[in-house]
Amino acid sequence: MAAYAGLKRILVLAAVLVVPAAVRGADGDRPLIASEIERGLDGFFIFTTSGNGEYAIYQLLSGPRGMSDDSDVVCMSEQCYAPLAVVPQAALEQVAVVKGHREAVRQAFRSAQRAYRELQRAGPAEVEPRTSEWRGALSVIGACIRDPERCGGRR
Repeated sequence: MAAYAGLKRILVLAAVLVVPAAVRGADGDRPLIASEIERGLDGFFIFTTSGNGEYAIYQLLSGPRGMSDDSDVVCMSEQCYAPLAVVPQAALEQVAVVKGHREAVRQAFRSAQRAYRELQRAGPAEVEPRTSEWRGALSVIGACIRDPERCGGRR
């Protein structure tokens, strides 16, 4: 966590709470797409809720590259995450219902993961354009979950 010195941090000491949704994943009460993304991308993204009808989505950080000094970072134990979107539970549930939507959402998450990994490997001259690509890929995720037409042609 020392790598994040200078960034705004929120230290989370309690466990992440996850509560019921109508479209269930294999692990019970969670929206199916949330479970699929977390498992399928090895915990690179996590979904949390306090039971208020919304899910917050976070991305695992491997370092501060690409983060601005005023970026929010949520740290739990030794891992830090960047908040990327808050989406309605109902939108997550609809992902499993609308034909092609689930794969489009998965692709949006994979694209963001790929862009972040490319940013982490980038040489100094490539950091700025790779940061823009990563942030652009992140911006698609919330919109894509809410509306399959906004998945950036990933359907």
